[in-house]
Amino acid sequence: MRWVSSAGLSLLLASALGHAVQAADQKQAPPAPAVISADRLSYDEELGLVVASGHVEISQNDRILLADTVTYNQRTDTVTASGHVSLLDPTGNVAFANYFELTGGLKDGVAQNFRLLMQDNSRFAATGARRTGGGTLTEMAKGVFSPCDLCKDNPENPPLWQIKANKIIHDNIEHEIYYEDADLEMYGIPVAYTPYLSTPDPTVKRRSGFLIPTYGSSPQIGYLAKIPYFWAIEPDKDLTIAPVFATDANPVFDAEYRQRWGNGKLSLEGSITDASALNESGNSKPGNQIKGHVRGQGVFNIDENWRTGFNVERETDDTYLSLYKVFGQSNFNALASNPAALAAYNPTLLITNPYLEGFFGRSYNSLNAYAFQDTRASVSIKSLPIVAPTYQYNYVSEAGSHGQRWTVNASALDLFRESGVDQRRLAQQTKWELPYTSPIGDNYLLTLSLETDGYATEHYITPVNPTGGAESSGRVLPQGKFEWRYPWVRQDGEIQEVLEPRVAFIAGPQSHNSGISNEDSLDFEFNDLNLYSLNPFPGTDRTMGGERVVYGASASAYGSHGGSTSLFLGQLYNFHHNNEFDSFTGLQENLSDYVGRLEVKPSSYLNLVYRFRMAQANFAPNSTEVSATAGPSNLQVSANYVQLKENLPGTGVTDIKQLYTAITPRINQYWTSTVYATRDVAADQFLNYGVVATYADECFTFRATAARNYTYDRTVKPGTVFLFQFIFKYLGAVQAGGSQ
Repeated sequence: MRWVSSAGLSLLLASALGHAVQAADQKQAPPAPAVISADRLSYDEELGLVVASGHVEISQNDRILLADTVTYNQRTDTVTASGHVSLLDPTGNVAFANYFELTGGLKDGVAQNFRLLMQDNSRFAATGARRTGGGTLTEMAKGVFSPCDLCKDNPENPPLWQIKANKIIHDNIEHEIYYEDADLEMYGIPVAYTPYLSTPDPTVKRRSGFLIPTYGSSPQIGYLAKIPYFWAIEPDKDLTIAPVFATDANPVFDAEYRQRWGNGKLSLEGSITDASALNESGNSKPGNQIKGHVRGQGVFNIDENWRTGFNVERETDDTYLSLYKVFGQSNFNALASNPAALAAYNPTLLITNPYLEGFFGRSYNSLNAYAFQDTRASVSIKSLPIVAPTYQYNYVSEAGSHGQRWTVNASALDLFRESGVDQRRLAQQTKWELPYTSPIGDNYLLTLSLETDGYATEHYITPVNPTGGAESSGRVLPQGKFEWRYPWVRQDGEIQEVLEPRVAFIAGPQSHNSGISNEDSLDFEFNDLNLYSLNPFPGTDRTMGGERVVYGASASAYGSHGGSTSLFLGQLYNFHHNNEFDSFTGLQENLSDYVGRLEVKPSSYLNLVYRFRMAQANFAPNSTEVSATAGPSNLQVSANYVQLKENLPGTGVTDIKQLYTAITPRINQYWTSTVYATRDVAADQFLNYGVVATYADECFTFRATAARNYTYDRTVKPGTVFLFQFIFKYLGAVQAGGSQ
């Protein structure tokens, strides 16, 4: 044996390792150097052994080897390491072993008592392992895999779940993990066995293959099983095919296609089955018929100014989506996260909308078409409108030297029905605004507006046109508004108080809505948001003219620690009695109802919003909306209450009182739950209620849900939906559920 200096041995070992790398890969030239650090170095010239001991660290080719002792055999080009061995590779994975024998520039070799910590904290462990193919293939004997963290108090305890197999192969090229003779264990207890299993490794985001199936039951279709297959066609597109098999119904074939590219994206989902036929009333009749649905959306950017797209929702019959909601994977997830939404799921309006949009500086253009499908039994499909097309143009000018600004809104509409009113419309509104703030701080706003429109209608029966023949009409409505507001601010200790009165005078000729069918302003609600508007209606078909005074005041208090309280109360006086408003709107008299809003947020633990409309004669509530959230993040209580004195004429609904409540306690770090209920207060009955409990940690999610729905719609009967989800990180979700 010959002893040499540490510097000389470092150079010798670095050179030897470099030649080993060069031999392993002749394409690499010159050989990568190795940087070595150790307490002691020795060289046996006769045996050709270089030995480094004591805190050995070798760095080469983005790989770092740490060990108590490292020996390099020049004759066999082999590196052996023992004692607290760890090997960091370029991907960030760290391998540990009691003993390593490495070749090929620290890439290939064998190990005893092997452990592998991946960059996402997933772990492998095995009695022995062998790496081949330049470190691309790792075979482990009697191995274990788990992404779960170990118990901090007792790391020797088994993790929440793990896979044990006689043989585990990790292919780092295909990024696939293969298990042979494998058991799935929960807390060390075997719960499932398979002779063969393959899963993507933690670095894979998407991969073709079967997804975890879904199991459940339903009183309408019996026991069911959904077996989805995911096809990663290319990096920018994929297809999920999910046949559903049931004991009391024919198979349902569901599929979803998704694609993204540089200037757009596309998503289409649909299903088809051969099911019992329905008559026009939605009741079963002898025989079968093809049923299904389609949903999707697409957005396509034409250039920097124009884009086009579509949204589509259609079903073959009015109860298909409500009846088969238990099938959809997205619906299972929706039930788990928002059980009330799925328990009451009964879509009343499906909308299909292709569109074209243009953006040019401060202007906007849009061309849309709409087709509707109403699922309510009382609505005939022949009475639903088809809008093809509607055009809209909006422009907002730059502010002038005095803050003045122009806005232009123009639209064109062509609406027709198979049975009912047809309407064609051209409309525009040009508006000019001039703001002013006086030296004492009060604010003024002058608004001048000119609204013109022309209509051509057919089949619209009025006293003037009792036959519903073709009729043309038009309106010219100039209006002016002068508005004043004066905020008064006072500091009272740590509270800043703001009091702001606000008055507006609006003048113009009386509007003439007779002879014009109301297509876009049916859903009208008078509240604090449209009190000061020139036209409080949401659309164009109805306008509000005449002279009126609008007045109100807001009072607010803001604490220095973030709390706040604000109250607004307002009313208007119409100089002329307006017959355009129905009795339930609050605007049918000269003096309107009171409208207001109260917001209370004393801290982050309480948020209350109360909107109201009260009768001006006796302050009786005609409309009430209350939403409240209270409690810290680990115990939140929320409530939403809606009360409407009257609804749209002809609906048969004259009094709505509905309350939704939910309690969401966080039991501990991992467990959360939600208990909810929706109640029809006017009818004194529940609409739905349920409970959902969720366990979630770094590697596993369990969710259990029970949701009861009392809604009845022809073939869809009230029932209870049960759902259980077991989501294993990197393995997918095992789901089971049903309804009754």
